[in-house]
Amino acid sequence: SLQFREAEREAKLAAHALASACGSLGRPYRIVAHSLGCRLVLEAMPKLPPAKRPVEVHLCAAAVTEQQAAPFLEQLCAPAHASDGESALRAQGAAVYLYYSRHDEVLATAFRLASMGGVALGNASPSQPYPRLEALDATDFFGLLHHSNYRLLFDELAQAAVLKKPRPPPLPSWRIAQSVQLRDRLTQSLDSLVAFRTSAAHRWRRRPIARR
Repeated sequence: SLQFREAEREAKLAAHALASACGSLGRPYRIVAHSLGCRLVLEAMPKLPPAKRPVEVHLCAAAVTEQQAAPFLEQLCAPAHASDGESALRAQGAAVYLYYSRHDEVLATAFRLASMGGVALGNASPSQPYPRLEALDATDFFGLLHHSNYRLLFDELAQAAVLKKPRPPPLPSWRIAQSVQLRDRLTQSLDSLVAFRTSAAHRWRRRPIARR
């Protein structure tokens, strides 16, 4: 919980530095962000003039709620323009790619605890469409404990999202059952830890102060 809260504060502080670095590139660029890094990108890119923003943004396992991200999603990328040999329809296509997994063990447990029950964008499909945003359900690309594995499979994910390459077959039922069981056990462990810390803090507050 503390890590998520600290990351939120740091994202606001570091947003200006990231925006400045990206704005000085002087050429088209793409951004790939993962987990808590997605919050930083969401804070930073809207600070740039539209023409200085990236041509594409890829948000992997975003540790941010849809409510937190929604005000920024349309301000992440440069305006679409048709280039030589590119149709206007294609130029108006997706520029923000969101990759989420329904069985992400970190977002389904630790993030929900830290956000008081909030659902991460990296853990479920957006509740509504957003201009130039395409969401890819990446669940079937992974096995167990995969929150940190996006870097290993990003090429395949991007090809499926951008180039519409074939996706892997759906996960077998036994693998889904394993993921659900793992999520439930992690949730129970976190709940027990929170209950213990709350109880300990309560006992500490009630402990009388020794007087000399």
